[in-house]
Amino acid sequence: MDLDVDLSIKVPVELILKEFECPVCFEHIKDACLTKCGHVFCKECIEECLNRRHECPNCKMETSLDQIVRNFHLDGVLKLLLEQREKAAKEFYDQILNQVIQRSDSVSRNPIETVFQENMRESLLAFEKYYDDLKERNERMKNKLRAEGIPEYAEKAAELDMHFNRSIDLIVEGYEKHMKSIAPSPVLLPIRLFLKVPKKNLTLDVHIPRTHTTRDLEQIIVEHYNSKGDQVQEFGQGNYIVHQAVQSGENDFIIIENPMDPIGKLDITPGSAIFFDGNILLKSDAPKQCFTLNFQKGQGMKTNYYHCSNCGISWICEPCAQSCHVGHNVKIAIPSHEPSWACCYCVKKGRCVIPNNKK
Repeated sequence: MDLDVDLSIKVPVELILKEFECPVCFEHIKDACLTKCGHVFCKECIEECLNRRHECPNCKMETSLDQIVRNFHLDGVLKLLLEQREKAAKEFYDQILNQVIQRSDSVSRNPIETVFQENMRESLLAFEKYYDDLKERNERMKNKLRAEGIPEYAEKAAELDMHFNRSIDLIVEGYEKHMKSIAPSPVLLPIRLFLKVPKKNLTLDVHIPRTHTTRDLEQIIVEHYNSKGDQVQEFGQGNYIVHQAVQSGENDFIIIENPMDPIGKLDITPGSAIFFDGNILLKSDAPKQCFTLNFQKGQGMKTNYYHCSNCGISWICEPCAQSCHVGHNVKIAIPSHEPSWACCYCVKKGRCVIPNNKK
């Protein structure tokens, strides 16, 4: 038989790795060292043993530190085995995932499946490693008890197995609850929408719970303007109209009739738009009034004063600068000033066209 051909031999990797366990610590050998009697240990383990007793921990042959040698070849083999085990674990995951998805190579995976695959890959591999570590720890403890030759070994080993199985059951139970909490049905997920107010040329990109009603949408609009310092003075009546992002030809435009109905009830697709067609009166929409009209001495009232180059006037209050001098070359002169009297030279010079204390 020709033994030079490249044969694929299937041997469980754990079976091979067991042969690379240190007889002292029962873990994979690190920095392998060989004794003159042919036994292999971790460098740290054999040095500690020989510092206590000058004999091989395995066969009791007389041995000293200067008689042990490093086995770099074994280190390389063990590293290769561990790397191949890691690679096999990833391939095993992909095989499981492909069986679940059941898609042929000719059909591309949709984006949602990709998100699940990429996020679940690391999680599954981490739990697989965690399980293997617990199992190895349990086996090491049983091997240690067996090596000690205690009479009650069977009882102790059974107790260790019971604790191991209980730990795994609790991990599975906890992980199942966690997965149910983070992977809900699409109908339970928050929805991303575009909230539009055409009369104000406003579009808000919002991510909201499906339990929200039109009253919540109104509050979102109000809070947006408040954050800009332009308070809503009046929120008029109007319709909320849904424009579906993915259209079917039926119910692509939906008027939300009941203000108490959650938007999730309407089966709105993410990326859809909700239009409010009513009127909204903002503080900035109110007719401008000259600072002099409502001035009250001693109340700490402030305004910005401007200078108009076209009219050659200074000490113009901000409302007048915005209304009476539209299109003029106007620049701020004194910001946030607190006058002691109803001061605005736009009124004094007879240029004011908005309500003031003179008219």
